[in-house]
Amino acid sequence: MALETMYLFKKHFACQENMKILTQQELQEVQRVLLEMAEDIKLVCKENNIFYMLGGGTALGAIRHQGFIPWDDDMDLNIFHSDLDRFAQALEKKFPGKYNVQIPGKTKGYFSTFAQVHKKGTVFLEDKGQKEEEAGIKIDLFPIENTFDSPILRKIHGMGCDAAHLLLSGYRLWLRRKELKEISKNVPQARWPFFIKRMVSLPVLIAPGLWNRMFHKWFRICRKEHSRYVVIPSGRKHFFGELYERERYCHTKDVPFEDSQFALTEDIQEYMEHLYGKDYMELPPEEDRERHMLYKFKL
Repeated sequence: MALETMYLFKKHFACQENMKILTQQELQEVQRVLLEMAEDIKLVCKENNIFYMLGGGTALGAIRHQGFIPWDDDMDLNIFHSDLDRFAQALEKKFPGKYNVQIPGKTKGYFSTFAQVHKKGTVFLEDKGQKEEEAGIKIDLFPIENTFDSPILRKIHGMGCDAAHLLLSGYRLWLRRKELKEISKNVPQARWPFFIKRMVSLPVLIAPGLWNRMFHKWFRICRKEHSRYVVIPSGRKHFFGELYERERYCHTKDVPFEDSQFALTEDIQEYMEHLYGKDYMELPPEEDRERHMLYKFKL
């Protein structure tokens, strides 16, 4: 996508001189904490009958490495949007004071399209606008949404979701404009995508909180719990690239991950090819391996 900017953060900005690069030992410690967090989340989901599964790069790691992708510093899980509030309450009840959960459309000042679970007492600062106490080592929770059986209504739903995703992404870039101006000086390919996305998102500046709540209501506009399709609008491939048949996608099995096991769709091959292509088992060249921007790190 011409306006896709996440790759700029992961490939061009993460390795700049002023960024923190984790040592191998630090990366292993981060992965140890992430695994502990994931075990807590799995336990809460099991005890409260909340559906979850590994997603994105974490699912790829489970299949290709039986654990973390060696250079990965976070985890991705997929969970139904309708369960997010109940999950956050159950997590706090089970592990009081241990985690900070940010929910899209609910948490004040949070403008992402997916939820995050941060471990309190740790720091993994990727954005200068973040507060350190709210920027711990994290697991991303990508909301699974219902969508319409009607192709026309599904198309309208998808176009609205992609528009909302674009506007929120542009607004987040606008909030970080001073920081991004500095770090993109030597990355000319970032200028136009950043500029265009900021300009497109100008209407959001009028009432960002209201727009944010409206967008997330739109994501959840289909309330049919047994629709033929489900979708992850905030996922790697956005709405039309992460559209799945419910019966195939939502049947899970436990797969090995490090020294534990986690749920993953039984339709593994199609899911992996959907996200990463037919050569998903091949390691990417070193220059294409993604890592997050990181200003400050503390365990």
